[in-house]
Amino acid sequence: MEPKKFWDKMAARYDQQALGKYRTAYEETIKISKKYLKPTDRLLDFACGTGIATIELAGSVQQVMAIDLSDEMVRIAEEKALGRGIDNIAFKTATLEDDGLLKNSFDVITAFNILHGLQDPGTALARIGTLLKTGGLFLSVTDCLGEKITATSLLYRCLAKMDFIPAVNFVKKAELIKMITAHGFVVMEQKNLYPSPPNYYIAARKNGV
Repeated sequence: MEPKKFWDKMAARYDQQALGKYRTAYEETIKISKKYLKPTDRLLDFACGTGIATIELAGSVQQVMAIDLSDEMVRIAEEKALGRGIDNIAFKTATLEDDGLLKNSFDVITAFNILHGLQDPGTALARIGTLLKTGGLFLSVTDCLGEKITATSLLYRCLAKMDFIPAVNFVKKAELIKMITAHGFVVMEQKNLYPSPPNYYIAARKNGV
């Protein structure tokens, strides 16, 4: 299934499903991320979804650019931010290739629960590297579905083959770290946030400090 179509359909019930199962993982994601953020930072949140993490991190930085390919996800996230009086987030329906995203213009880029949903995460990592300033931080969380065969991973494979969900990348933790470091990052911290499938938080710094 085409990713935009899928996520537009999922948007209305995304929070209920995600927080019902992964609330603790999201809370830990936000907690870890905050220790890396500064009040002067300009942050890009790639695949912001309904803004679960975006909104909680906004108070720790100067400005947030939050992008997602789903119009419905962005609409819901904007409504949440408006309801809480948060005014330092600019939401936009866009991808990493958007012309408005300039090279070397962000201090931090976050990519929470998205790399395993990309057919070519390497291309995304390369683009993230160009958008970050030298010494900038890349904070990510990724389901490592390739670590072992589970009921969840088997279900994802079946649903993707039947075109009920977009293609899923069954990456392993070691492969993920290798991919990140190959694109010019130094891993600073890693932590598993969920038992099965493993949900790995990785904090990395762009080389060249």
